[in-house]
Amino acid sequence: MDTPDEKQRPKKVMPISPGRPKGKPNRTTTLLKDAILLAAEELGGADGLVGFFKAHAVTYPVAFLSLVAKILPYQISGVDGEAIKTEHHATIDASLLDQDQRDELRRLLLAATPAIG
Repeated sequence: MDTPDEKQRPKKVMPISPGRPKGKPNRTTTLLKDAILLAAEELGGADGLVGFFKAHAVTYPVAFLSLVAKILPYQISGVDGEAIKTEHHATIDASLLDQDQRDELRRLLLAATPAIG
């Protein structure tokens, strides 16, 4: 009687191929990207690719802004690599506030403003 090991077929040994070299883009992906860009350029009319994206930015703003977010740099810094400085300005018409609201606003502003000395 045959043992289970004798009934199994021998495994085929495949030669090891080096595959795509490291850093070389996939040919299919490159062709697809080129085809998409070419189609968009032709659909953009006289303005080409820019015209295509202008039209779609208005029609599909969410998708367009998603693309913009993907191509923006991941890190944004201020002048000479320093942190970005922000300023906030607000205008309040005090005549629209009652006395209690004006007092509260004054208290909040004094607490938030560093002492000038």
